[in-house]
Amino acid sequence: MVSGFLISPNDQDRMRSGLAMEIRISSKRWVPPTCPKIFINSFLINAGDPIALELSLPEGQDIRPVVEDLRGVLFGISGVFDIRDDRSAGSLEYTLSLKDEARVFGLDLDDLALQTRNAFFGAEATRVQRGQDDVRVFVRLPEDERDSIADFLDTRIRTPAGDLIPLGTVAEIAEGRSPTEILRRDGRTITTVTANVDSAVITGQEANAYLRAEVLPPLIERYDGLIVEFGGEQRQQGDAGSALGTAFGLALLLIFALLALAFRSYVQPIVVMVAIPLGLIGAIAGHLIMGLPLTLLSIFGIIGLSGVVINNSLVMIDLFNEYLDKGYDTATAVVEGTKDRFRPILLTSLTTFLGVFPLIMETSLQAQFLIPLAVSVGFGVLFGTAIIILTVPSVFVAQAKLFRTFRAAAIEPPHSGADGDDPVFLKAYSQPLPPHRSAAE
Repeated sequence: MVSGFLISPNDQDRMRSGLAMEIRISSKRWVPPTCPKIFINSFLINAGDPIALELSLPEGQDIRPVVEDLRGVLFGISGVFDIRDDRSAGSLEYTLSLKDEARVFGLDLDDLALQTRNAFFGAEATRVQRGQDDVRVFVRLPEDERDSIADFLDTRIRTPAGDLIPLGTVAEIAEGRSPTEILRRDGRTITTVTANVDSAVITGQEANAYLRAEVLPPLIERYDGLIVEFGGEQRQQGDAGSALGTAFGLALLLIFALLALAFRSYVQPIVVMVAIPLGLIGAIAGHLIMGLPLTLLSIFGIIGLSGVVINNSLVMIDLFNEYLDKGYDTATAVVEGTKDRFRPILLTSLTTFLGVFPLIMETSLQAQFLIPLAVSVGFGVLFGTAIIILTVPSVFVAQAKLFRTFRAAAIEPPHSGADGDDPVFLKAYSQPLPPHRSAAE
């Protein structure tokens, strides 16, 4: 394997312009014809192959036709290259099978296997204690008698009677190949077909979606018992997404519980948390402005953004409630509270954005994997603040109106029916109204 590195890691423009593709095209001139395969990849962070399909058939069935069919389909997809599988020609091996003459000499297959192994690998003769080390001593044929296939064929096998006979006299020797490794998942032998993609033509998600919808169903129908699973980048994203979804749900639940304790309300925490999806709009807008794809690290930033962006909404609603407690009507409280909190909210959002802006603009190789996270936080706070200042007051006014509407409906006495008024119901709703309370209650 040959690995190469850019002399200047900061030369990002050249990396994005397709340096790997240039090397891949020019390699046809300098790669010797004796080289069976060559694969050229370039990546900043290796999250797995963009396309990775794990194929398995019931034991005893040949997987090669499935692999060849799938490779043919992948070759026909524009933007997909470096198609390969983990099958190998295997290592050379010789299989022994007994001849009828072996029975005459009293030999069986175990005798042949044990004696040939001892001759070439060695048999443990003794152990020598050297200090704390236990040294094993093996005895085997001299090197010049075990360095060729001719030596193997001339190996002498000792019979139970003590005679030495050539191996070829009592055994048939067949040449073949055995796999160097056998990969299994959930007890099934798997063969993995992988490929790379040119992101300027097609993304890994688009290619996998096409394979899942158009290619795999007829392939599974054609080969009975075929099981196909996506691996590589798709598996890593799926595993991470599942864990992040659970963690994000718990975080939202804790945020709601803390806000409910602070406001003594089950409604206002929801109004505060409206800021979370609004911040998401800013994070996505930031990725569009910077020309970055939405990656797993971007999701990390969005989850962190959820805890930051609600601060602006929190301080606004807290001031709204304070003005309501002083006797302001809802509209005046919202207008005055928004005006009073506008400058602090704007300054804290700008300082947060400027704090991560150097990281967003960093060009060093070491900072590249952090840039999507910084874009999510920085632009999410910046754009989210502008949207929150307009949206959260509106949502607060709407929930206050709904609260008054439901409260008025609850205390209004019902009309008398045919059977007369219900005295218990009238008694419950004929009490005087409580003193003025805030819309938060």
